[in-house]
Amino acid sequence: AFWTGFLFVFSMQVLLFLFLDLAIQLGITDKSDAKWFSALGALFGIIPLIHGLASGMVLGGAFIGDTWHGHMLIRNFTLRKYSKAFVEWVFFSFFLGLPLFMIGCTMLAQTDDWWKISGMFWVLSIAVFFIIFVVNVLFYEMRACWEVVRNRYDDDNDGLLHVLSRCILLRQVAAYSGKMTRSYISRGTIEDVEYTDKKSDNLVAETIREKISLRAKINAIFVKWGWFLQYDEPQRYYSVDDARDVRPFITAHTWSLEKIFCRPKNSRYIAIIKGAGAVTRAQMKSSIICSLIGSFLVIFLIMALLVYLQAGTAATMFIVALAIVISLPNFKSTYRLYSVAKDIMFARTESKNADTAVE
Repeated sequence: AFWTGFLFVFSMQVLLFLFLDLAIQLGITDKSDAKWFSALGALFGIIPLIHGLASGMVLGGAFIGDTWHGHMLIRNFTLRKYSKAFVEWVFFSFFLGLPLFMIGCTMLAQTDDWWKISGMFWVLSIAVFFIIFVVNVLFYEMRACWEVVRNRYDDDNDGLLHVLSRCILLRQVAAYSGKMTRSYISRGTIEDVEYTDKKSDNLVAETIREKISLRAKINAIFVKWGWFLQYDEPQRYYSVDDARDVRPFITAHTWSLEKIFCRPKNSRYIAIIKGAGAVTRAQMKSSIICSLIGSFLVIFLIMALLVYLQAGTAATMFIVALAIVISLPNFKSTYRLYSVAKDIMFARTESKNADTAVE
């Protein structure tokens, strides 16, 4: 927990200096002329830095979990030749033993800044093993991705440049291809989750709702006009959860507004709508309202930041209008969530009526 706190403070200081630099480049601190190109550089650096620092925080949390569970990753990959007792003694020595011994030695030496020396030694000791942990995670994740791309087809060229170019092309296809999102209700059990992956006899046809992205609609028009050629058939877009074979179930017990508000783009989840752990009506309403409020809050924060930076009325109105246009997919997603909730309530009503008729 100490190490995660240190990472959090470090991340906040980096972001604070970045926002301070943005204010300086805009000339707010000394009422000078704004340096727009430098300000844009600082502004565009906010999102990558936040994403990178957030990833570091996630790795820090995983490092703590691995430490409390017996250093499974480092013990199985980095120090797999040594016994478990030896690995535990190494971690105990650098995490507790040597730092506490350093505190005692500096206090015996009557050093005035004993806390500074001991604290730096403690931080560096943990940092070394944290770096080893991060290197292991990144190495094996990149190695797994490399093997998947290299062995995707039997006739692939396994050369380094060919695999790298294939990675770039696959990323471009995933980023720039049109997408179709499908939501529906399927009857089945948690043990029979494969019915949620494809159309089957258990699928309720009346609840199928498909949403095609604007790029896909434009491309379809160009294909009809003969401007584009359709080389590939549409393929399913797999998420990280799909690759890990993790089923993102949402029940009355796992549901949370934070999960709805912070859900990643192109996320996929399976909502349980009938049974003991089914999502309640209040939870569905809260999800819709939270999604709508979240979209408005983002636009409001952008407007507030522009007003604080004194960007001017015209620039503020233009950027806010642009933010609203960019947020239109979020509002459409909220409407689809509302439509799905209506389908769920209709399915529940039909199920109750059927149960009553049977009785």
